Amino acid sequence: MNKKKNILLLIILLGGFLLSPTHAQNSKKRSTSFTSGLVVDDAGKPVSNLLLTAYKSRKTTVTDQNGQFEIEVELDDFLAVHAEGYKNASHPVHLGKLPNDTLIIQRTSFFNEKEKVAIPFAQIPSSRSTGSVIKVSGDQLEKHPSGIFTEALCGLIPGLMIKQTSSRPGYEGFSITYHGHGVEILVDGLPQSSQVSLREIDEVIFMRGASATAFMGDLGANGLILIKTKRGISGTREMSFEYEYGSGTPTVLGEFLPSYDYANAINKAWLNDGHSQAFYSEEALSAYEKGSDPIRYPDVDYFDTFLRNHVIRHQFNAQASGGTKDSRYFLNIAYNNLEGLEKLSEKRYCDDLSFRSNIDLNLSNAIILDAALTGTYQKQRTPQYATGSMFGVMSSYAPNAFPLMLGDSIYITNQDLGTNLMFELSEGGYIEQTDMRMAFNTGLSIDMDKIVKGLSFKTRGSIDLWNQMSVDMDHSSDEYELLFTTSENRNDTMLIHQTSVGTTQLSPSDNGESVYRKYNSYSIFSYTHAFDQHAISSDLAYYYNSYEMEGRLNINTRQMLNWRANYSLSDKYAIETILSYVGTNMLDNKRYKLFPTVGASWIVSNENFLKRSDQIDYLKIRGSYGQQGYINASNYYTFLDRWGSDGTIRFGTYPTNNKTTTTYEKKQTGNPNLDWPVKKTFNIGADAIFLKRSLAVQMDYFYSKTTGMFDYYQYPSMAGGAAFTSYYNLEEVSANSIELGITYNDAIGDLHYSMGINGAYFVETNELLSEPQYTDTYRMREGTPTDAIYGLDADGLFVSNEDALASNQNFGTTYAGDIRYLDHNSDGKVDENDVHEIGNSDPRFIYGIQLNLRYKGFSIYANANGLAGYDINLNGDNFYQPEGFESRSTLINKDLPNGNVMPRSTIMGSSNNDRNSTYWLVNGGFFRLKNVELAYTIPSSKLSNSFLSSTKFYVRGKNLLTISSLEDRDPEMMSGGYTDYPMFKELSAGVILKF
Repeated sequence: MNKKKNILLLIILLGGFLLSPTHAQNSKKRSTSFTSGLVVDDAGKPVSNLLLTAYKSRKTTVTDQNGQFEIEVELDDFLAVHAEGYKNASHPVHLGKLPNDTLIIQRTSFFNEKEKVAIPFAQIPSSRSTGSVIKVSGDQLEKHPSGIFTEALCGLIPGLMIKQTSSRPGYEGFSITYHGHGVEILVDGLPQSSQVSLREIDEVIFMRGASATAFMGDLGANGLILIKTKRGISGTREMSFEYEYGSGTPTVLGEFLPSYDYANAINKAWLNDGHSQAFYSEEALSAYEKGSDPIRYPDVDYFDTFLRNHVIRHQFNAQASGGTKDSRYFLNIAYNNLEGLEKLSEKRYCDDLSFRSNIDLNLSNAIILDAALTGTYQKQRTPQYATGSMFGVMSSYAPNAFPLMLGDSIYITNQDLGTNLMFELSEGGYIEQTDMRMAFNTGLSIDMDKIVKGLSFKTRGSIDLWNQMSVDMDHSSDEYELLFTTSENRNDTMLIHQTSVGTTQLSPSDNGESVYRKYNSYSIFSYTHAFDQHAISSDLAYYYNSYEMEGRLNINTRQMLNWRANYSLSDKYAIETILSYVGTNMLDNKRYKLFPTVGASWIVSNENFLKRSDQIDYLKIRGSYGQQGYINASNYYTFLDRWGSDGTIRFGTYPTNNKTTTTYEKKQTGNPNLDWPVKKTFNIGADAIFLKRSLAVQMDYFYSKTTGMFDYYQYPSMAGGAAFTSYYNLEEVSANSIELGITYNDAIGDLHYSMGINGAYFVETNELLSEPQYTDTYRMREGTPTDAIYGLDADGLFVSNEDALASNQNFGTTYAGDIRYLDHNSDGKVDENDVHEIGNSDPRFIYGIQLNLRYKGFSIYANANGLAGYDINLNGDNFYQPEGFESRSTLINKDLPNGNVMPRSTIMGSSNNDRNSTYWLVNGGFFRLKNVELAYTIPSSKLSNSFLSSTKFYVRGKNLLTISSLEDRDPEMMSGGYTDYPMFKELSAGVILKF
């Protein structure tokens, strides 16, 4: 509560400062005049109901239905433009007049070929760009109810696959991959591990292909995500406050058989294993069914006992931005509070407080200094018993294993299952963890035009710190086991046997401290010159990067020297060359390598035969080919011999005069001559705008081949295995991808609408592998997809024991209800030689769909994403293939999601059934309505005379609809709701006030 009071006080002070007369303009009377004009969008269409604010006179007005306006301004003033769906902008006013009576504002959701294109460390005019670049506006991301950037980006960029990997409050995790590999994320030009709040983001730029990413060397080999944070705009002054309240329910939560059904399932499996009598007696079954003896015959519903049915989220955000001609500022403060699902535990929560301060100063007409300070303070409390272990117990302990309590104070366990969740969650203590992240980023830009016309210099550096501390408050209980005996006269006796003695109070223990540091810097000279129909530009840049963790030797350092030259003719044709000289400490003798890239583009629409086209507004064809280094970040010290402990040995006479000494063995033989793996990428694509700037299309084809990837030669274990060989540059993979993005944006009267669809097809193939040379070529991995699933072809189930015994399968004894397999190689028997490629584990197709409607003050936004063309392998999944006496999911009473009948149940397991085959493969594809926003913004015309510039009320939803063949599991995160926290469907409501 004190923390929330402090945040509120800080916001009030911030607001008072920004709105105070000293921060505002001097109240002295100044000369004013009226100016008028027209506001149109980048398609030339008038924009109505648009708020305009004069910076110095502080007057406001709203455009009429025809986009016309008139406003009172000071003689030297700024006119700021604000509207949802458009980029905020400021236009100078001199002597009471605008330079141009028509103001053009840019749509945030539409491709603009006139803007400059971002490349690492610099920008380049779109007409000269040869790379593939996609932009997503911060406005679009902010419509997502989560404050997590990666989740909000899901479905918006062709080929970029984002999947949730963890949904624990405070530990939410997402994998973000492009072409099957991780993507480097840059914040304002440099890699940064500190979290970025959605409300801080101005736009996200995704760069792909060699010419777009070559300046980041090996960091850009798999694509780059550049986050540009918001910055102040000269001649504007704006504050905003936002509050959002959300409630989420699990998308999927496991359901398990109660004791009566569980006992019957165990009896069936027990008899299937060849036993002559049922495991549970009729007396026990009757007691479970009637609930007549909950001590001896308990029935514990773990999920219902320990989990609530919803979680709560609070989110607050305050923001201020603005500036004068020579100074600009942006400030953001965000607070998030998340609560957990645990019902009985020490309350799980996560408090997250973050801030960002961006400042830009014109030190002179030629020198600009910018600085950013960001920080996150996160404090979370979780049950002392780990969340994964908690879900592991709930999903594996049988409901009849033991009663949780006897009376009000005796906690029960048994000799096989030693955890009592009732105690662990209600009295077992908690872990309190604090994460503090701080990043400082500063840059200096110098226009050196007076020294050499067209020359400029920019340098930037950042330090990124992450400090993590945690403290355990642990408490163990007295635990007891129940023992039942039956006397000769069949009277039952219950004995209570104490198995452990607990502590009397919570005991604190310090888990230590982890410190991470990341350093980045670059310096770049840029030169541009245009004459007649020619334009040339060149950049020379040096980059340094280092990442380290205190207490570890795994320090990752790289440096690069890059040169780029670009030539453009007649604003139609462009060619580009990039040379990147990259070094890393992860290699020894061959740490440095030169990587070349070339690119070209042709703006076809600037040719005479298309200039007057009514249908084609813009058409550009581009292509590039380049080489980039590619080193897995986990391949540390591959050039060194490594030794590790391998048990102990005793010297002397046992049990006296003996000494135990640790023994060591060789784990790796180093190879100092390892070279850089090289990724060669070819890309050809097109950017086009049609139908009077209503339809934008972007198409790309990518082919890449990565050679020299690290691997061991295959040796038998009796020859020493990998310990006596080294990593070599052995493996090769190739990849093909086709990607498409389409956006349509138009208006009918007051109804503004936009629709977007994007999709990608991708496959990666093994070209060269270190593997045994099989005589059966179908067993070779070379030439197959890197994500191939290998197994047997299933042919239904055996219908009788006679049929099973007569089979030619060599995987142990088979019975009726076991899986029958096909003889793939037709050699008269089914064995390991029949294993071949049967499926693939990664999506071949990735797609997203967006819809945005605005009518006067009302708006609807929806974003959906989907994955298709891949398999989920259920083999080894305990909830479909349970063994032993663990709990039984209700899934065992249904057919498999692919329609196959559940195979014979067993306690002991089946070597025949428990192996990869087509029987267990299910379609992993799904379609998900990722987020929806319904909003109402009070029209600017009704607020033009108030201190508010905008008021928006909204309702948002997340993961509201999922279409999948897996009805009882979440295809995006299969562990969710079973062995880990579930994903959540969420509804939230909020308000945004702008001043």
